[in-house]
Order: sequence, then structure tokens, then C-alpha cells
Amino acid sequence: MDPWIIWFLVGLALLVSEFFLPGVVLVFVGLAAWVVAALAAIGLLESLALQLVCFAGVSLAFTGTLRRLILHRLDGGQASLSGSSDHADEFVGKTAVILTDFEKPGESG
Repeated sequence: MDPWIIWFLVGLALLVSEFFLPGVVLVFVGLAAWVVAALAAIGLLESLALQLVCFAGVSLAFTGTLRRLILHRLDGGQASLSGSSDHADEFVGKTAVILTDFEKPGESG
């Protein structure tokens, strides 16, 4: 089997697995595998060592540059990558209604 076919199938498996293991990482690794498949198909990457180096570099580049943009887009531009809300300060000093009791007196919630 040609190496580019293997890279294509690996990329397809990674892209499909993103549906079962969400985290917006496997999609970029899968796309990197497809880039390596395309470069190997046209003959630019013939050795396995070059293919692996290219795969690692493109995976890191895609993940490092595009993940934050995609997560920002998926969250509707509301949440940052770390999961903290930009609107957390608006609740400081506000009054809240407690719906359930605390376990121990003096606990914060």
C-alpha cells in the first residue's frame, strides 16, 4: 500500500474520532495527516523520516494557531481558551438567592 494512502486513512480516522473525543485537537492532527498524504502523493515527501517530521510540524502549527480561533468561534466568542468567563466580574457584590442549604455553617458556595 502506498504511504499516502496510509496517511489519508490515518487522517480520516483522526477526523472521525473527533466526534467521539471532543477537544478540538484531533481534527488538526487529522488535517496534518492529510497534508502529509498530499505531499507524499505528489512525491515531495518520499522518506518516512521526512513524512514524520512534516506531520509533527504541521500538527503543531495547526493546533497552535487554529485551535484558539476555532474554540472562540464555537463558544460564540464568549469564553476564553482557559475556560474562564470574561463576565465573571459582573457578579461580584451582587445579591443571590440560596436555593439549598450548605452542608456546614460558614461554608462558602
